Amino acid sequence: MKLEIHSNTFKALLKVTPTKTSHIREYLNGVCLRPCGDHWKAIATDGGTLLVIKIDQPSGEADKEIIIHVSTCKMIAGLRNPLIIDTDENYIQSQSNDNICFRPLDCTYPDIGRVIQAARKSCNVNNKSSNHYDPQILKNLQDALRIYTGIKSAIFSTRHNEHEDGVAYLVQENIAACVMPFRDETIKHDFDDSWVQL
Repeated sequence: MKLEIHSNTFKALLKVTPTKTSHIREYLNGVCLRPCGDHWKAIATDGGTLLVIKIDQPSGEADKEIIIHVSTCKMIAGLRNPLIIDTDENYIQSQSNDNICFRPLDCTYPDIGRVIQAARKSCNVNNKSSNHYDPQILKNLQDALRIYTGIKSAIFSTRHNEHEDGVAYLVQENIAACVMPFRDETIKHDFDDSWVQL
């Protein structure tokens, strides 16, 4: 299956990937391209923040996701658009005919719906009113949105119910994020001046 994608999609998703390689949860080391019938989802997470970009192209008969390593994603982000990713043959071709062959990570990306449910449960158990967020994470997500849209003034809308789960949902057309709140009360109080309350 061939998928046309913009390099800005990868630039945006890289704002959420961990800076250090994870040896325990290998999927954290990559960006997931998941077929969803009438569209694709490009997904990245660092374990506490989730960014999902909807790509409006039918996934056709594609039935398996691929996870592209962060180092490959960084190379992709520097290519000229448009980019064509062949999800069957595992190569990427740019407009200037630069080709990158890659080997997908041999692991399974988590069900993002279950991850969000687990976060809600954890927040409810620990502290229903926990709704403080790392400002650097929020800045990274805003940067991701601006990179993806190409609009410097673009901002996310925030949807969350602090009394239900404390998780913040940041949404904009075709791009959404989920941010887990700061959960440790003792540490949170030490950083009250720097953490952002939504």
